[in-house]
Parts: sequence; structure tokens; C-alpha cells
Amino acid sequence: MLITNRKLENNGNKLNKELNNSNNNNNNNNNNNNNNNNNNNNNNNSNNNNNINNNNNNNNNNNNNNNNNNNNNVNKEILFWKVFRNVYLKSTIFNSIKMINDSINKFKIGCYKYDEINRTEWMIQNDHLNILWDKVVNKKEKNLVFDCIIDKEMDRVHKKYNLENKMMNTYYHYSIFSVFKDSIEFFRNLFINYPQYYQIPYSTNQDLERFSLKYDNLAIIRILVEDYNYIPSYETLEQSIEIGSIDVAYYLYKKFTEYQFNINISINQKQIERLWKIVLNFKSIDDVTILNKRVDLFINKLQLLPPTTTTTTTTTTTTTTTTTTTTTTTTITQPIPQKSSLIRLFNIYIYLESIETILDCCKTVIYLKPLLEPFLTLISQGKRFKDQSVMDLQLSKSFEWISIQELNEIDETFSNDEKRTTVYKTNIEDNRIKKLYNLIIIFTSPSTMFSNNSFYLAKYYKQFKSPDFPEHYFASFSEPIGNATIIDRFQFCKNDKESISNYCKKSIESIKTSINTYYCSNENLDDHHHHDNKRENSFCNSLIRDLLKINQVEIAEDFITNINKIFQFQLSSSIGINSNKKNSKQVFDFIIKYRLNKSDFNSIVRPLIDHLNKRNFHLILFLNEKYSKEFEDYLNQDTNSLSNIWSKLPNNIKISDIEWLFNITKNLKKSTIINILNILSNSHLEILYRLNDIVSIPSNNSIPCLLATINYLKSNGKLEFSKEILDSLILKAKDFKSVFNSLYKEMINRNDFHSISLLVGNQEFKDKEIYKKKLLLKIVECGKNELLEKTINIIEKPIDLFIINSLLMKSFQIGNIDQLLFLSKKFNEKISKNLFGYTKLVYSLPLTNKNYHLFEYICDK
Repeated sequence: MLITNRKLENNGNKLNKELNNSNNNNNNNNNNNNNNNNNNNNNNNSNNNNNINNNNNNNNNNNNNNNNNNNNNVNKEILFWKVFRNVYLKSTIFNSIKMINDSINKFKIGCYKYDEINRTEWMIQNDHLNILWDKVVNKKEKNLVFDCIIDKEMDRVHKKYNLENKMMNTYYHYSIFSVFKDSIEFFRNLFINYPQYYQIPYSTNQDLERFSLKYDNLAIIRILVEDYNYIPSYETLEQSIEIGSIDVAYYLYKKFTEYQFNINISINQKQIERLWKIVLNFKSIDDVTILNKRVDLFINKLQLLPPTTTTTTTTTTTTTTTTTTTTTTTTITQPIPQKSSLIRLFNIYIYLESIETILDCCKTVIYLKPLLEPFLTLISQGKRFKDQSVMDLQLSKSFEWISIQELNEIDETFSNDEKRTTVYKTNIEDNRIKKLYNLIIIFTSPSTMFSNNSFYLAKYYKQFKSPDFPEHYFASFSEPIGNATIIDRFQFCKNDKESISNYCKKSIESIKTSINTYYCSNENLDDHHHHDNKRENSFCNSLIRDLLKINQVEIAEDFITNINKIFQFQLSSSIGINSNKKNSKQVFDFIIKYRLNKSDFNSIVRPLIDHLNKRNFHLILFLNEKYSKEFEDYLNQDTNSLSNIWSKLPNNIKISDIEWLFNITKNLKKSTIINILNILSNSHLEILYRLNDIVSIPSNNSIPCLLATINYLKSNGKLEFSKEILDSLILKAKDFKSVFNSLYKEMINRNDFHSISLLVGNQEFKDKEIYKKKLLLKIVECGKNELLEKTINIIEKPIDLFIINSLLMKSFQIGNIDQLLFLSKKFNEKISKNLFGYTKLVYSLPLTNKNYHLFEYICDK
């Protein structure tokens, strides 16, 4: 290939030279034209006697130009034929075009053709939103599968609210309702093309309304109201405010205030106060951002000012002989349920929130100043409220208002990356954070206020309260040397290099004093009785361990350099990689640097490989990059470690990043390489290709089942997978099961009915029901409706009732109504609620059991 590229390059250089010559001719022609123009201009200013001569010259020039242009066209044609008649150059060009086409069509695991993609969840998960849009809006396809929220892992479903209504309590990021929220065109096409799922205008409107609130999907509620004359209830407006569906809440509020709903409801002052109670009730949510959004909606969008304090004065006046009495009563209008209670807004630990969240909380406090300021005034005057904290008086005295303009100026000083920083990671001397923190402490909930205040006093005023906020969390040095049990230093100042450096400097001074004191008190010790410095060494190892936890490698190296000036420091062998967290290259390099002289390379690397995971695989690449010789020697001696690395390859690894791994592996025994092939998964098929080329497996050996996948995919790329190839794979593998398991999923993903028919036609497939079940369940799971029907039709023996019920259950769980009805009709099985056990329709189908298209088929409804 390199030779070919050089030849192509040389031919290309010749071609470029010819093209340059042609361009030079063009430039010369242009220059001639310019000269002619100049001549023409000169002619206009010439005497009449000269004009005749000049015109003659110009005519001659024009003739020359025409000749040059003709020559240029001839040159281009000659150049074209030179290239075309060059057999080698022409074949190279055509081969290059073929290679481009082949690379475009080459199979890649997880990459599918447009027509093979039908699962909406898969498209959303993999960010193929343009494909989803095209299928719904432009192509108006009717074979999409809508994955439901049943049986999703908990870490993929976000708990958004703390409401009694559990149907509102989860937010699934990959739901189709979470994308294109503002696109009426998308959802209008969706509802029209899939009427069996979204049966507007029947009672499923209420279900669509629920999804509109749950995902703050403005498009859905607009379609219901504007296209189908759906009238939401006033409670829907209240609920949209409560759960933070801001766009929907704004839309509904405008509709109600403009009397666009034909119902006897108008929003008066009393109802506005009720809405404010919902806005400020922090107990209804577990997400402070929702409260901030609610306040921003009311203040800035709806322009509804918060209730303020009102003063009622009653004055009684009598004659001069009587006393005049004036009574003044102050009443606080409270938009919260508990009367005579101080307003609390934020159920948060401030120091665990991001700077961005704290900025938003400060905005909320400033927006609500007319409501909150009178409370602070009364507290400072000794007024007591229900559920008042003992800290309220102290906090009210140190409280300082800032204006919205000042807050915006502070906001602008933070970059977007800085705003994502957690408050406890900020520097101690950052007065911006200190000012923001002070503004919201008094408005945090009773359950969090004490911790919030304790952290504030510890970080900014060095008033420490153990065990929650001891001094070493904030890089404040006070512990005696020898206390090596202290852990997690710098927990609340990880990025505050100055404070951490000062801590280390004080530690060094303390160690120096400790050693000097020992020698001063033992002046008579001879040279054979040296201080072993165990206590100091143990303390230093404890400190370095904490420095490495927060990736402060530079400070750790500086500390060792300075401590070695006092005594010979020994880094503990227990300091190594923490497999439970992601470790930086700098930390790993530090450990190798300071331990390599005192231990062999193997003892450092082996723990990493033994506990290798996705978080730390980048360290393997780093080892090869910086310690390639030592690392290669180690892997050549320990094939188990090499196999472990292959088994822990990340799914997104680039082949170019592990070329060195191939080079080491190709020198191994064939049996070892076969074992590596066995442990690799289908997500690494391109890597399997490479390994398969490295080893030549004897025909009398049992090959790994994944090699069957490789052969299938190679042939599948050419659309030539035949019975002969399948029989050959089974013969080599000596096991139909391994071949089947490695092939059938990709066949289904690619709608490859021809290849599936070859599997179905195999005698072992016919004899064992397990293969039918696996194949058909996977087709149902992938939502391949047409493929399901075709496959069932070619299965010779009757399908077992147990398999039929399993198929019905699976299609029910994924919410594929089309498949459910097809299977019911095909096998003459009625759809019974008892079939699905305790699973309720409302939790499985995209809508609820009010889905009439399905409901009429349920025999025991």
C-alpha cells in the first residue's frame, strides 16, 4: 500500500506540473488581455494618426488571444486524454473510488442502515434525533416502536418530584416526550401516524396532558387545546407550577387570564395568593432548581409581585378631656401553610450545590425582598416565630442584602466551567462565594440550616466544629505530629492550592521542631542511637495520601523535596491506585516515580491490572506511552495480565490506540490468542477481525463462537450468506448453539430474513424449542413487526403455548400494540389482564388502560 501511495503521489506530482503549466498559459492569456485593455485605453487618448496603427495592433492582439484560448482548450483536452490513457493512473483512481464506497458500506457493530432503525429509545439514546425527526415528519413512517418506562434501571430514571402522584414522580430522559418539546409539527405528525397509540380526542387526552406536564412539553398541550379543543382544568395549571413545568404553566396561565377557556374560572387576587403558596412551598419538591424556576416565572414572565406586609392602624379620638388612643397592628401576609412561621425557601446543603445553583437561589431571595425583609427586621428586633431557629437572631444580624445589579456583576465574573464547581471546592479567600453564601443561609430549611451555618463559620471564620467540620477539612493545621489516623484532609478546599501549600509548610515546620526537640532532650545519644523518625514518616505518608486523593501532585512532590532536607522520607508501599475512583495520570506517574527504585515494576502495575475497570483503563495507555519498555517486558512474562487487559477494553476504544497491544499479542502462542478471542464481546468485532488475521486456527480445533460472527458479518457485507457457509461454521465450531448465539441478534437488527431462514431451516433449530423462543422474543423486543410475521410463517412445527404467552407479554411490556394485536390474531389468543400477572397496563403501555384500541381486545376488562 505504501508503494502504491508513493506511485500515486509521483503521478500526482506530474499531473500537478501539467496543470500548473496549463494555469500558467491561462495567466499569460489574462496578461495579454490586460495589455490589450491598456492598449485600448491608450488608443482613446492617442492622436488620430496613431489610432489606425494601434487598432491594427489590437486586432492582431485579439487574434493572438483567440489563438491562445483555443490552444488552452486543446491543452486541457490533451491533458485529460493523457490521464485517461495512463492505465496505471486510471486504475488507481477507480480503485480509490471503490475503496471509498467499500469503506462507506463496511459493516460496523452498532451501526445500522436507515431502514433498519425503528426503536425511538435507541435513536434518542444515541443522539440520532435528526433521523427520528425525518422518520416522523418527512417520511411519515408507521413502523416505529415506542419504548416504555417499564423495567428501566433506576440510574437511568431520574426522580424529579416528591409528589403523592407517583405517575408524575419519574422523568425518563430517553422518552420520546422529552425531545422536540416545542415542535408542534413533530407531535402533530406523531399523533396522526400512530392513532392506535395516541387516540385523540378520546379520554387519552388526560394521559397526554400528564406527559405534557411531566416533561414540560409545550407542543403536546398546545395541540390538545388548539387542534382538539381540549380544556385543561384549573388544577392542571396549579400542578404545572408545582412540578416546575414552566413553559406549560406560562401557556396555561395566559389562556386562563385571557378567558380563552369556555369555563367559569377567572384568576383573582385570592387565587394568585394561592398560586404563590405553591411557588414558595419547598416541601413539595426535592429539587431547588424548580423553586427558582417557579419564582422566576412569576416575577419576570407573569409579572406577579409577591405578597407584601400590610399595616392596619386603628385610631380612636375623643374630646379634650379624654385620652386619645392609637392602636397599630402589624400583620404578615404569608404565602405558606404554617401561620406565624418564618419563610424557609431552600431545602439544601449550600456547600454541596454548584455555584450556578447558588446564584439562582440568590436571585430568588432578591426577587422576594419585599416579602422577606420585614421578617428579618422583626427577628432582629426580638420577634419570635413558630419553628424559629436559635441561629436566626445571629444570622439576621450578619445578613446583608445585595442588589440584583450587584448579583449580575458577580455572576459575570464566573466562567461557565467555574459555575459548575461545587461550593465546597472553592477557595477560602473567595469573597464572592462568601457573600452569596451569607445571603441564603437564613432561608434554608430547619433540617439543613445548622450544617450550612457550621460550614460557613468553619470555612470563612475558622470556627471549627468536630466531627462534621474539623479543621483539617479546610487545610487548617493544628494536629500534633504523629497523628497519622487523620484522613480526608482538604475535603472542603480541594482546589485551594494556597491554603493546602500553607498547611504543608506548617507541617514541615512542626516536623522540624519535633525532631530537634527529640535530639535536644537526648544530647547524650551516641552515633549508634539515631532517631528512626517512624512517627514523622507515618504522618508524612498520611499527608501525601490525602494530597494524591485530590490530585495535588505538584504540592506532594514539593513536600517530599523539603521533608528530605530534614530526614530521609520513605514512601509507603500501601500508597497506590484506588480502583474505586478515577485516577489521574499524574498521580500514577508519581507513584511509579517514587516507588520504582524500591520495588520492581511488576508490584506497581499488577494491582492496577488485577482491578482494571473503565475508570482506570486510560492508565494502561499511559503506561505504554511513558514506560513502554518496562510494560512490554512485564506483559510478555505475564500473559494473564495481558488477557485481563483485552477483557477490559472499553467499548469506544480506538484500534490506533492499541496497536502496541496487537504487536505484543501476535508473539504469543496460538492457544493463548484463541483464549483472548473467547473473552472478547461482539462490541469489539473490528478488533476480532485483526486478531483473527493474526492466528491461523487448525480446522480440527473448536473455534470460538465469535469467529462465527466474524465470518457471518464478512459474508453479510456482501449479501452472500449461504447455507454452505452456515454448515461450514457449524462443522468448524462443532456446536450449533454457539453459532446461533453469535449470529441471530445481528441478523434481527439488520432485518436479514434470508439469513434467519437458514437458521430456522437447520435441523437442530427445529428440534429444540429454546431456539424458537430466543429468536422470536428478540424479534419482538426489537419491534421488527414485518420480520416477526415472515419468520413465524416459515417455522414448520406449531409454536408452544408457553412461547406464545411469552411473546404476548414481551410485546405488551415494550408497548408495541401492533405486535400485540398481530400475535393475538395469529394464534387466536385473547389478551387477558391475567396473562400479565400483577403488571398494570397503566405502567406498561405508552398511555393507560383507557387506550380504547387495545381495551376492546381485553377479554376480562
